[in-house]
Parts: sequence; C-alpha cells; structure tokens
Amino acid sequence: MKNRICILFMLTLALSAHSQQLNYEVLKDEPKEPAVSINLDFFNLDMNTGYPNLRLDNISMNLGVFGFVQIIQPLEIDFNIHKSWLALGKIGFKEYPGNFELNTGVNFWLTDRNISKKTKIVLKQTETRTSSETITSTTYIMAPAQHIKRFGFRGGLYSKSGPFNFDEYTDGVDLSGIEETKISSMGLYGGLTFRNLTNIIITDEHFGRSMNSVGRDIYFDAFFVPVNRFKDLNAEGALVTETVKDFKSVLPFGFRVGFRSYQIEKRKMTMKKFGMAALGEFGYKPYQGWFITAGIGITIVKR
Repeated sequence: MKNRICILFMLTLALSAHSQQLNYEVLKDEPKEPAVSINLDFFNLDMNTGYPNLRLDNISMNLGVFGFVQIIQPLEIDFNIHKSWLALGKIGFKEYPGNFELNTGVNFWLTDRNISKKTKIVLKQTETRTSSETITSTTYIMAPAQHIKRFGFRGGLYSKSGPFNFDEYTDGVDLSGIEETKISSMGLYGGLTFRNLTNIIITDEHFGRSMNSVGRDIYFDAFFVPVNRFKDLNAEGALVTETVKDFKSVLPFGFRVGFRSYQIEKRKMTMKKFGMAALGEFGYKPYQGWFITAGIGITIVKR
C-alpha cells in the first residue's frame, strides 16, 4: 500500500468566503528577538560519507541544545552541542565511542532592518486519511506583517569526535592491521549569518487565534580543522595518526550551510509553553567527508 502526502493550499475559491473577506483583529505585530534562546534538539540524525563511501559506523541519533545568549547589541554568544544516544558503529563494535560535536562562538550583527511584507498565516489544518494516502489541507491568508532582518558575521571553535573505521578508509586494503579507531577533530569555523524574525498574531470569529511567530537563521561557514587525531581502539587507544595520514592526508578545510528555527514569543500570547524548533546542516568536513545533520525539537527558553 502506497502512502502519499498531498499538501492542498486552500487559498482559491474554497477560501473566498473566508480568507478574502476575513475580518480579523491584529493582537500583536511586533517581531522580537529573545536575549536568551535555548532549544532542545531531541531527535537529531547525523550521517556522513567518510571516504570513499557512506560510513555506517558514524551514523548516529543525537540529543543536543542550540541557541544564543545576547551579551550586548550587536554581539551574542552562539552554541550548538550534540551527543549521540545511539551510534550504529557500537552495535557491531562495543568499544566504539559515541559521536560528540561542539560548536561555540559569537555572532556579530552588522545590519538591522525592519520591513513590512505579505506573510502567510495558517488558519486551520486538517488531515483526511484514506487507504492509500493522507491529504493535508491547509487554510491560510496572506497578511501584511513586520519583519526584522539582520545580517552579520559569525565564528568560533569546532570540535568533533566519534568512530572512524580505518579499514573502510583504505577501502579494504590491509596496510597495518588497524581497523576500528576513534577520530578527534578540533578547529575553527567562520562565515556569514542571516536572521529573520516574524511575530504576528491575529484573531477572528471563525478560526480563533492564528499566528506566524518564529525566528529563523541561515548561515554559511568555512572550516579550518588542523587537528585530527586517531586512536586504535584495538590497541588500548594507541595513537595511529601518522599511519592514517600516511595512507591519505586530507586538506584541513571544509564548509557547511545551516538552517535553524525557534520560538520567540511568550506563552501568554502563543498559548504554547514550548513550541517547535528545528536545525539542519549540510557540508564537508576533513576526514568526516560529506555530511548531513537534521533534527527537530522544542524551544525551552525564550527570555
């Protein structure tokens, strides 16, 4: 049985009686940036290709936190920390470590613009399930709303450790008898960041309270990772860094493109204690190879 998800946007004739003639009251149209934003990423998937193929040992499910703390305008501390609770490599080799990643640095905002533009506000969502598909119907309007848009620089420290299968790295060629190792990488990241804050809340007699209240960040980073150490887990953690690099040394540069969203308005207005948050990244890291990470969670602090 095949499942399909169809998204139907009901801003046509079906909405003419509601959206085009909808009388609503604006309760709040005020984008706001929390001084403290802490988000719990409780369902995060991380995977990378390694070299030369997809490395199954490194695929992991992680728990983490990300967000920022404002110091003084326009400077804030930025953080993104994840630790695996399930690493596939440990299923076949119990001595493998879990994955751990730390990114901590600063954002420095250069521009701060307030603009008004048509913004989508979801009024209602319904799901209709049949034997072969699930149809999600979304009723929404496009209403004028204020947006805060920011642009700046970011940079900080990067560290990651986890499983590294040297046998896969050599594509099965037995050069030294080394197989399961631990990789520990440390370096720097830096790049550009963009922020968009929207916070419009309306109410009407037919749909009640509706809103578009969220913060979104997009960032582009370059990596410089000069430190990459390898330990042989079958030899009491003996350093085998030179053996790995002698086989194939990798330039210490990489990059990533990232996105994250988080809640910004208080509970008394949104009627939600937490609210959804999300994070996703794609790019390339030395020795780790091409990678993708994505997760969903909740905003636990928006002060």
